[in-house]
Amino acid sequence: LVTVLFLILVVSFERLFQNILGYKSILGSIIAALVIATVFTPLRNKIQKIFDRIFYQGTPEEISQQNELLRQEVAQAEKFKAVATLASGMAHEIKNPLTAIKTFSEYLRIKGEDPEFREKFSELVGKEVDRVDNLVHELLEFARPAPLTLKDTNIHKLLDETLEFLSSKLVKHNINTEKAFKSDIELIKADPNQLKQVFLNLFMNAIDAMEKGGTLTISTLNPNPSTLSISIKDTGCGIPKEDLKHIFDPFFTKKDNGTGLGLAISYGIIKEHHGDIKVKSKPNEGTEFIVELKLDS
Repeated sequence: LVTVLFLILVVSFERLFQNILGYKSILGSIIAALVIATVFTPLRNKIQKIFDRIFYQGTPEEISQQNELLRQEVAQAEKFKAVATLASGMAHEIKNPLTAIKTFSEYLRIKGEDPEFREKFSELVGKEVDRVDNLVHELLEFARPAPLTLKDTNIHKLLDETLEFLSSKLVKHNINTEKAFKSDIELIKADPNQLKQVFLNLFMNAIDAMEKGGTLTISTLNPNPSTLSISIKDTGCGIPKEDLKHIFDPFFTKKDNGTGLGLAISYGIIKEHHGDIKVKSKPNEGTEFIVELKLDS
């Protein structure tokens, strides 16, 4: 824009000089234009710098440097946010068992001779210590995930084995299971133990969501030749819309006895397999988790 205005200015002044001096030759016009351009170039450069500062925040090189610094600042802020979330979640999860133990221990001097109280205290301490131990175990899995051990894995067999492991819970909660294995490809390269952990977490979430019973549907298909899609769908309480964007965040949970690490760990495992995990949910209708794995992984 400044360059265009500069050229218009040079031409205008050249025409003005031509009228004043009365020359007619092309050579005269060229010489006059060069002289005018030379005189006004410093002014043009100053105007360009002002335009750059106002509209472009600097030269292209400076803008690139500013954008890179901004990206680094945003990344650093996200890291601090993640650390703060982890620290807050850990403090909350560890504080609850300690509070329960402390409360009972304060009554120990008063009711220490009561056999019933001692039995309750012993049971509570064991339960809360197990809870902290489970939290530490899951936290280590989240912070230091085990390396993948890839091998030929029959995905349908793995899903069946995981369902069989939870068969008593499914019966207890009056949950029916339906399977629709439509994938033409059963064998994939994957870590079966880690994938089983993912499916176990997703099945347990589905069971917890169907307190009054319901239907758990597991299906597989190939949306394209290079992808295996596994759908795990329940008819439970569903997830509120405002919570959907947080469900894979560490320590995010609405369960009284949950750590909020199960889905975060599952998300990490699927990403390590170069796959993806998505969720669709409607309150009071149900939730569907979709795991997508690359067949060439």
